[in-house]
Amino acid sequence: MKKINFRKGQGIVEMVLVLPILLLVVMGIFEVGRVISVELTLNHYAREGVRLASLGKDDIDIIQDMNSHMTNLDNGSLNITINPSDSSRRSGDNVVVTVSYDVNIITPIISNVVGSNISLSGEFNGRVE
Repeated sequence: MKKINFRKGQGIVEMVLVLPILLLVVMGIFEVGRVISVELTLNHYAREGVRLASLGKDDIDIIQDMNSHMTNLDNGSLNITINPSDSSRRSGDNVVVTVSYDVNIITPIISNVVGSNISLSGEFNGRVE
C-alpha cells in the first residue's frame, strides 16, 4: 500500500488563510498613507493661504492660487475659508485660513469599518503685515 502525503496541500491551505489578512493589512497601510498625505497637503496650503493673506492679497486671488497648486486633490470637494475677509483685514489683525476636504476610502472592507469618507481640515493663522 502507498502512503498518501497530505503535506503538499498544506502550503496552499495556509496561503488561502493568510493571504486575505495580509492584503487587508497592506491596503490599510495604503489608505492611512493617503489620508496622511491629504492632511499634510491641507496644512501646507492653509499655511500658504495665510502667507498670501498676510501680504495683502485678495481672497479671490488666494483661493485661485491655492486651487491652481492643489493638483492632487479634487477642487470640487475642496472648501477654503478665509477669516476675516479681505475687506475687513487690517495690519496687525490675525487671519485664519481653513482648508477642508473629504477623502474617499477606496478599500471596500476598510470603508465599511471607518466609513466611505473621512473629513479632514487644515487650519493656520497668522498676522497681517
